[in-house]
Amino acid sequence: MQFTIEFQCRPGMTDYYYRIADEMVRLFGISLNEAAGRINQMWHGRKFLTEADELMLYHDDPDRWANVIYYGPGSRWWLKEDGLAPQPYQGPR
Repeated sequence: MQFTIEFQCRPGMTDYYYRIADEMVRLFGISLNEAAGRINQMWHGRKFLTEADELMLYHDDPDRWANVIYYGPGSRWWLKEDGLAPQPYQGPR
């Protein structure tokens, strides 16, 4: 599955964003459009143009990024606490 990435990144990194989106679709039953929108919302205005940027992204697996993006940074999603809710999704920009 492919979609438009609305932030700057190195060409080789796009496949990793697609893998994160695939995980979001699989884990949360959301559409690819919503997964792509959430990824773009998370990293809007960011630039991933260096090797260090790649290492920052690759330090977690796609399923972990999927959870961070869906539930929000600092959500402690891995504890699976009652009341855990997705980060508000603002829709396409």
